[in-house]
Amino acid sequence: MPAERGAVRIAIGSLALLGLVNLVIGLIQMRDPGFAWPFAGRPSIFPSGLFGHYNHLADFSLVSAALLSARFYFARDGVLERAVQLIGALANVSCVLISQSRGGMISLCVATVTLIALVALVAWRDKARNRRILAVSAVAMPLIAAAVAIPVLSGFQESRGIENRTIETFADNKSRLQFIGLAIDSTANHPLEGGGSRSFGWQKYAAWKPSEAGMIAANDDFVHNELLQVATDYGWIGAALVGLAIIATVLCGITGILGAEGGPSRRAQDALACGGLAAMAGTLVHSNFSFVTHTLPGTLYLGLAIGCALPRRSATEGFS
Repeated sequence: MPAERGAVRIAIGSLALLGLVNLVIGLIQMRDPGFAWPFAGRPSIFPSGLFGHYNHLADFSLVSAALLSARFYFARDGVLERAVQLIGALANVSCVLISQSRGGMISLCVATVTLIALVALVAWRDKARNRRILAVSAVAMPLIAAAVAIPVLSGFQESRGIENRTIETFADNKSRLQFIGLAIDSTANHPLEGGGSRSFGWQKYAAWKPSEAGMIAANDDFVHNELLQVATDYGWIGAALVGLAIIATVLCGITGILGAEGGPSRRAQDALACGGLAAMAGTLVHSNFSFVTHTLPGTLYLGLAIGCALPRRSATEGFS
């Protein structure tokens, strides 16, 4: 299907281009935190690129990096296209780093570990010569990611003026922990059906205990944890349905990879499936730190990742 093949290439090229644009704007914002184009202002001094907040830049960038890296590794595009994919992937990784998003850094590591594991899985399916090396790499990658992430996160903490840069201090985020506690208390009032869309914005005041929690942020409708947000708004039944949909997507994606025959004609499909699953893993982990799916871009690229992860009916219908 030439039109579909062209659409995928345009989408991949666009992700690379957006990564470069975000990086350029982010570098400008590092020198001049007041630079907010295309917005009138920004709520934080950390670089945010084309987004209003650094967390959203990090989330978009890690999703783009996963999709671009998978395309670069699996697909056999022309030299120019592969160069664009590589540069775009590096630019998007750089955006995560300059954003100084702690959740974004953790999620980028998760996406990387997931992608390497899926690459190894494809190699075993195809009985590739390098499958043992890739299997060892997949096992070692969590340790490598942790070794890279810890000093980077320590630097992020230092840039926030936090002198005690231990893991305990990193996890002790009082505002997010406070919101999590308020969300859990709110779900106790209607555990099954929830309070309705964005009801956390007003329910938090009913659950708020000033003597225990102190002051809370005003006019914040979000828990900064998407699973608890769904549980608060739509009850634990709604949260379970969302969780089951995610699990079903992951299982379908992995089944599609393992059930395929492999070979050169399959590489473009593997790029989509592995990139989509890795991007899903990254952004869903990040959703535990931020309200990524409550923004239009976040919803769109999560949908893109899910669409890429789901298998197609036959290899002859694959994108290339």
